[in-house]
Amino acid sequence: MLGDKSFLQQTVERVLPVVPFKNIFIITNEAQAAEVRKQLPKLPKENVIAEPVGRDTCAAVTLGAALVGARSTTGVMAVLPADHVIPKTKNFSKC
Repeated sequence: MLGDKSFLQQTVERVLPVVPFKNIFIITNEAQAAEVRKQLPKLPKENVIAEPVGRDTCAAVTLGAALVGARSTTGVMAVLPADHVIPKTKNFSKC
């Protein structure tokens, strides 16, 4: 719709200046997990988590927080839905 990359790819590209691939988790459903891995081949395979049954955003965010917390007790987490349009990416990264 807006550019030659998917919204998911654009979302990941937006955070790459401040977050390395190894620290990006994608929580999706089983039906979309293969496509996520295809669109983001540099993302570690274990960082794509496929929910067997969708439970809602709250459950996905809680799972993300648990994954971040398991890696680092001082980790910082951001929740970035892939359907947001943020045209000023430099300003976004600065914030």
